[in-house]
Parts: sequence; structure tokens; C-alpha cells
Amino acid sequence: MIKYYLIKKGDFIIVERVIIADRFFQRLMGLLRQKNMAPGNGLLIRPCKQVHTFGMHFDIDVVFLTNQMQVVKIEQNMKPGKMSKYVKEAACVLELTAGSASTHNLRPLDYLCMEPCISVP
Repeated sequence: MIKYYLIKKGDFIIVERVIIADRFFQRLMGLLRQKNMAPGNGLLIRPCKQVHTFGMHFDIDVVFLTNQMQVVKIEQNMKPGKMSKYVKEAACVLELTAGSASTHNLRPLDYLCMEPCISVP
């Protein structure tokens, strides 16, 4: 069963369907098998302090978060074939469709909230 979560900033929904990648193979593969990512979807990788987009087919926004879900760094419109900076303070990374961070006015020091939403067998 796949569990989905939603990510909010205050009362505003940032991402409607987030999958958590917290096992080695899930973290290793990330979004590599995807041809695109629909708006409103995301991937939360934990633990994670650095990501790459080698082998990916689309741009993403990368939001580095602490264990308390506080934004510490944002890399917008990361192109395929790139490596992010290593973010020592990060505990996890939220990968979003490109443009999502600016659309939702995400900034360092913002706190996000994660809530369970739907499950799919």
C-alpha cells in the first residue's frame, strides 16, 4: 500500500501528494524512473543532505528541510544532470515540480507541516 501525505505551509497546501522515500533503494532511485511529475506531487527523501538529477528527464525544485520541517535552502529549477550542494543542516529533501517553490512563496526559515492524506493499495 502506498501512503500519501500532504505538505502545508500554515493553512496553505504546498503539495497534495507526497511519497516518502526512506529506504535505501527508494532514496537511490528517487524520481529517476519518472518521465515527469504532475503539479501537486512531490517526493520527500530522508535522510538526505544532497541530491542529484543525473538520469532525470525534467527540472525540479529542491527544498532542504530540518527534522522539524524548517526550510534551510531551496534550489529552484534544478536541471537534469546536476548535483546540488551538500547542505549540512538538512535532514531531508522535498523534491517538487519546477516553479512550485516560488509559486507557494517558500523561503528559508519557513516551517512546513506534513499530514497523512490518502492511501492507495
